[in-house]
Amino acid sequence: MAFGLLLAACQATPPAPTASVPTTASIGPSAAVPAFEACGLVTPDSVSRLLGVAPQGIEADADANHRTCQWTATGSGNSSQLRLGVVIRLTPADHGFEPVPPSLAPVPIGSLGDNATYGSSGGDTSIGSKLLIANKGPVSVSLGVQYGGSLRAPDSTQATMIAAVQAVFTALGY
Repeated sequence: MAFGLLLAACQATPPAPTASVPTTASIGPSAAVPAFEACGLVTPDSVSRLLGVAPQGIEADADANHRTCQWTATGSGNSSQLRLGVVIRLTPADHGFEPVPPSLAPVPIGSLGDNATYGSSGGDTSIGSKLLIANKGPVSVSLGVQYGGSLRAPDSTQATMIAAVQAVFTALGY
């Protein structure tokens, strides 16, 4: 009997959405989250451009719709890290990443997704943090790099990060 009620509930026509409440389809896919590994979304070439080498990424997934990967480059007293986070928002209640904090002097990146900002501590070619947050459809991406020791960010950091995030959107079908 319980199975019959569950089946009937699944077959019932859902109420029509109101204009003020976004539907699941407008936020994200109604099906399951696509299978992907965050470490496979950034190419070794992009990792190498940002860190100087392309170490193996370490996958650390919070759940099916929140995936992360971290790459760490060490040597000569230096340690730099690159971290990618991807959230697939399935419902209006799901949140993506918070905007780039004011301490990193965020600037909008108009050519990337629905909205994107890039921020940097100490300028684009110095030691410190670089962060790009971008949203496109139901996908929210955070790509950050932290330079340590005497390592300095390459001149192309912002462009490389934008290209890497665009590749993430493309790989996920957005």
